Amino acid sequence: MTRLLKMSEIADCLGVNIHHSTVVRWTRKGVILDGKQIVLPSRRIGNRIYVDETDLQDFVDVLNQRPPDQENANASPITAKAEEKRQVERSRRLDEIL
Repeated sequence: MTRLLKMSEIADCLGVNIHHSTVVRWTRKGVILDGKQIVLPSRRIGNRIYVDETDLQDFVDVLNQRPPDQENANASPITAKAEEKRQVERSRRLDEIL
């Protein structure tokens, strides 16, 4: 049997500073990834919520796996207006130099 972790122990297990409310949100609402809701499975025992250590590892693994061609998929596309602003700024800088 794997170990059950309290909300306060999860941050220590991950090695990062995460507030317990973040972990609670992961167990209730989950995280939206590529249009899919990924929820961290949890168990309520008495007044406490516990997460199985294996479930936590699976949750982190799912969040971290991305195909190489989609690494920059979350970057917002450059709009025509933004590109125009960049071109104007580049031209202005070039004029200052010359």
